[in-house]
Amino acid sequence: MGGVDEESPFGADSTSHKLLGPISTILLGLGYCAPAIQATLGALIAPKLAQEPLLGNRAQGICQSAFWFGAGLSCFLVLPQITGRRQPILCMMTLGIAAALLSCLADGWILYGFSLFVVGCCVFPGSALCMLLLQESMHPSYWPTVIATLNGTWSALVVGMAVVGSVMQTPSFSWRTESGLWYVLLMAPVVVLGPCFVRESAMIQADADNEVLNVRDGALGSLMVVFITSSLGYYGLQYAAGELSPDRFVDMGILGVVDLASYFLSTFVINRFGTVKTQTSSMMVTALAFMLASFLPSKSFRMMFATMLGRCGFNFNYNTMYVLILEIYPAKTRTAALGYCAFVMRLSAMCGPFMAFLNARITCCLLAGLSLASAAVTPGLASAIRVSST
Repeated sequence: MGGVDEESPFGADSTSHKLLGPISTILLGLGYCAPAIQATLGALIAPKLAQEPLLGNRAQGICQSAFWFGAGLSCFLVLPQITGRRQPILCMMTLGIAAALLSCLADGWILYGFSLFVVGCCVFPGSALCMLLLQESMHPSYWPTVIATLNGTWSALVVGMAVVGSVMQTPSFSWRTESGLWYVLLMAPVVVLGPCFVRESAMIQADADNEVLNVRDGALGSLMVVFITSSLGYYGLQYAAGELSPDRFVDMGILGVVDLASYFLSTFVINRFGTVKTQTSSMMVTALAFMLASFLPSKSFRMMFATMLGRCGFNFNYNTMYVLILEIYPAKTRTAALGYCAFVMRLSAMCGPFMAFLNARITCCLLAGLSLASAAVTPGLASAIRVSST
């Protein structure tokens, strides 16, 4: 541990590990999960928003899409320009919680949509940087475990929000109160305690490489296909929860439990077979699951079971695709690669809110086709890997 690991993209392992303490790890984990708040609230508070005179179903779809558009725009314009980690995280999280609280005061769809746009602009790049900072503070052999833990925490948050949200459906809890409570509880600690505990990435400080990302890189194009598939599959199922089973809250709760189990399982599979083989196989299984689901009755538990199997494949992707970013690109170009992938990912997520209005069979056929495309492009990524995590 005292020398330099030649296979590691950072210098001394011991130096990088000293940067992380339990409080900073928790804060970065909360920062990573920040986008899950509005993404989940969009489904939980939909019935209450529908009762607002100026926030009907159609306006809700527009406002939720503004949230994803802001996320994609900032990932495209902001993330590729960032080389540091700490300061951008703190700035984005501060602006994000301010915009989120402003959305709770909105009395019309214009202010509400604008507030969600700003929230999306801030929390998604901030989340990506939190993930990179945590990963870059670990040896590559820990990367699959770290991303699985982060995604598992995200899923646990969704389950918790679904459980508490079912209680908050009473008239005594307005959508403003519900939204404000979640943002204050989960984002305020990052903003208040972050300046004291979050440190800069050791890899950024040590990396003297000024390489510029080649946007025509074939690996980048393949990763974009995978990011689009994962985003539309994950968030599309979230918004379409009411079309997949008889109970929206039961479905969202089951989705969260399936997420936790699949993230845990994926760590062992990735460590055994590697990122490329795991991702290819999981996408093939996902495509078959959604093909089967397209022939099953809508709002049936049989369809829900088939879509849960497909959901597992998307969850495996959420682990492998982020690890592949780390394996393929050096520290200085990593944010640019992640930014471009996150851009197309968030643009595709803009379609998520409207999947709630699609026929369930159409949704399943669409996700099956995207999964097949991801399975087809993934094997070509093997030759681009620079630092293996297994």
